[in-house]
Amino acid sequence: LKVREMCQEQSIIFKINTVVCSLNWEEDMTEFIRSLNPKRWKCFQVLILEQENAGGEDELRDARSLTVSREQFNSFVRRHRESDHI
Repeated sequence: LKVREMCQEQSIIFKINTVVCSLNWEEDMTEFIRSLNPKRWKCFQVLILEQENAGGEDELRDARSLTVSREQFNSFVRRHRESDHI
């Protein structure tokens, strides 16, 4: 909430990006997002990128356990569809 307040004090447009993954796809963020009242809320499905987060030998990250199906991602989006921000 502090960042939201700081943006408001400085007349900065406040937007939120959320990466939907295996850890949060079942969450209901409706009230939290509503309380922050962002100008826009974008939701992205976690992606595996070769040479970045695919868990290869020379990669720093392995995000394979964080992936969600298209159905799971769509479930998250539907759950939050009533939000004016998404």
